[in-house]
Amino acid sequence: MSTSLVLLTLLLTPLAVFSGVAWWRHADGLVRWGGILGLSLVFGYMGLGNFIATAPQAMDIPLTTLQSVSLVLLSGMASILAAAMALVPRFRRPAGWVALGILAFAVPVQILAATSHNPAGGHLWGQLGALPMRLALIALLAGWAWWFLLRRWQPSAPKSHAQQHAC
Repeated sequence: MSTSLVLLTLLLTPLAVFSGVAWWRHADGLVRWGGILGLSLVFGYMGLGNFIATAPQAMDIPLTTLQSVSLVLLSGMASILAAAMALVPRFRRPAGWVALGILAFAVPVQILAATSHNPAGGHLWGQLGALPMRLALIALLAGWAWWFLLRRWQPSAPKSHAQQHAC
């Protein structure tokens, strides 16, 4: 559960900060950067987590140890790649597809983890109880990736001086 809160904080804080600055400076493009930065932080955090806690995560995948560890490390590399690509405007759309692929891979892994009774990663509600929250977080991240990385953005029309300062 604490990991989910960390992920939500990483995701939402840049958006909140950039939205506040965008409102103050009348710069709508900053809102998108806040969403992109948040998603990049989340995927970077998840990717590093795959390298730091490889063994416990590999226990959730019902394959041989070597195959499980390889998949955890591969998904960690893909997460870090998606995080870095999202920050480069030219690679933003491919980063969105990489992110969606990682999240699609995460759904069956989370279901297996919840039903395997793996002692690693004790949760307040147990593994099975944490599953709805984990799946909701995956759905949120997928929607976020679509909204900020894959959706075609139209630049907003510049506001006149009167529109900017209207009460």
